[in-house]
Amino acid sequence: MKHTRRAVVAVVMLVGFYAYGLLVLLGLGWLLVHAITHWIPDALSGTGALAWVAVKGGVVLVLVAVALLGGLFGRRREPEPAPPAGVLLTRQDQPLLWSVVRDLADRVGTRPPDEIRLVATVNAGVTEDATWLGLRPGTRRMFIGAPLVTTFSQAELVSVLAHELGHYGGRHTALGGLVYRSREAIGRTLDRLEPHPVVRAVVGLYARLYLAVSAATSRAQEVEADRLSVEVSGPATATRALLSVGPLGAAWDYFVESYALAAREDGLRPTDLFGGFEMFLGSPERQEQLVELAATTPPAPTHWADSHPSVEERVAAMEQVPVADLVEPSPPAVELLGDYLAALHALETELFAGSGLTPASWDEVAHAGARRTWDTLSGLVSAAARQHGGEPHLDGVLDGVADGTFGSHVATLVVDPEAAPEARRELLDAMCRSALVAAGARARTSWSGPADLTGPHGEALDPAPLVAAALEDPAGVDALRAWLAAHGASLDHVAEQPATRDGRTELTAQPPELVSVIGRVRCRGAFRSGGLCFLLTHGLVMRTFDGAESFASLGSPRALVSVAARRRPEELLTDRKACVLRWDDIRGAHAFTEGRRQRVRLDLVDGRTLILKWLMDTHDDPRFLPALAYLLGDRFHAEEASAATA
Repeated sequence: MKHTRRAVVAVVMLVGFYAYGLLVLLGLGWLLVHAITHWIPDALSGTGALAWVAVKGGVVLVLVAVALLGGLFGRRREPEPAPPAGVLLTRQDQPLLWSVVRDLADRVGTRPPDEIRLVATVNAGVTEDATWLGLRPGTRRMFIGAPLVTTFSQAELVSVLAHELGHYGGRHTALGGLVYRSREAIGRTLDRLEPHPVVRAVVGLYARLYLAVSAATSRAQEVEADRLSVEVSGPATATRALLSVGPLGAAWDYFVESYALAAREDGLRPTDLFGGFEMFLGSPERQEQLVELAATTPPAPTHWADSHPSVEERVAAMEQVPVADLVEPSPPAVELLGDYLAALHALETELFAGSGLTPASWDEVAHAGARRTWDTLSGLVSAAARQHGGEPHLDGVLDGVADGTFGSHVATLVVDPEAAPEARRELLDAMCRSALVAAGARARTSWSGPADLTGPHGEALDPAPLVAAALEDPAGVDALRAWLAAHGASLDHVAEQPATRDGRTELTAQPPELVSVIGRVRCRGAFRSGGLCFLLTHGLVMRTFDGAESFASLGSPRALVSVAARRRPEELLTDRKACVLRWDDIRGAHAFTEGRRQRVRLDLVDGRTLILKWLMDTHDDPRFLPALAYLLGDRFHAEEASAATA
């Protein structure tokens, strides 16, 4: 019965969108006919200027109508469907896992999946290629995240799988195709109407309604699936698994970026990805961080456009299910996989297929990645010293520390003024380590923090205490010099900027970082409709919304910023559809603020002028303008509010 109601709602919402669009189209048609029969003849009988305005208005109405028709009834060219992600776990290779899944499906009262795939995400999920509003069953696929398998207990993993099978039992996946087509039709229409903001806003009202209804349905489905998870595993196990996913996902993302991909620019990747993650999580320091992260993560209230209830709401609902807790001990989930090392190795091979990266030991990856980082920071320090008339080699930089000019030399490299002392220590420490590596020292993997540095005979080398002492008291510079010389470091060392693998030179400085992002920006000179502005350590990137962001921009501002912030800075800087401005491209910036209205005029070196306009939302980052002012320095000017209206 629930499935029937959801199918009816989905069909009604989709049909309603077309009916709403046709109603808007009829309104435009009436305006066009009225213009042809009344406005244009009246104008032609008057002045030529009025005739031109009337004709232009008629042309605009035609263009808007064509765009709306194309959005409603056109079809995007569908790319060839990609093969399902992950490694296929067959019944023959993994009989125990399949037995558990079949038993769970029987308990939930649904058909088990046709495929189970192991994927490299901290999550699990199910899909179904159903047709005819879910009445005609299709291929069912279950995806299980390898990090869950290697870290969860069997009871916790069973709880997660029961939740996913609950989506099958409630027929939640049966309407996935219809929901996708509805979103595709709405998103396509909004894209076509981008040059016509007034009509786009009118159509966007229905998009907001659809988003609200579909999101509420999705939240109800999650609560329904959670209940099945609790009934199978008990409230304690189910809530423990749910609360573990967020911190574990953050740990996995950090591990992949800081460890697994640390040497990607040097063409290396680790040979034991998941074994490394296990060692990473086994570090006592990382365990403390996970506990702290789980305890300090602030509760996120549910927004009306969110597809999932907040974790707090889900936990509260789980605790209300009248089921006793299961107290027996549970073995590791990885024991559900026969020859799990082979399965994880197959997934690792698939992940790096086509990357061109060479397998290497964790220590080789750590050394290459750390050396690149230290050489990059060292090169920046040398360039800053040279720019201010100092010597670029290590000895000259130490002279700057001794005479007190080092801080002013590297001031432009520090994004956050409050973190300046720590940043100065990091920069000088990196230059010392770069010199030691050039003399033969090696970086080694440390699962509890940054890479360790060891000498030719395996002795630990750590310049950090002497660096801190020298920056605290210039009298400590001589002790730092003597220590470096004693370990073979050349005081004439100047690190060369490492080149990227694909030969690009624009990213030879330290890796770009996203500082701030604001949504719903208009940029005169680049694009007129709504878009996004990313503030990076390397410059500004401005572009219009893509499909996912177009949909989010009409629903949840928080969702818009969240979706946009997932973009990698390197991708943003090389996006051909974006307007990319390096800091050297900007001659000056003038910011005007009047209440919530913000405007920034960018005067470019090539003579062009770009004007950014946005209405400050509570979900926009308030650090945008202060960070822009800091990164531009003397080129940034804040104008009085009265000037903003000029």
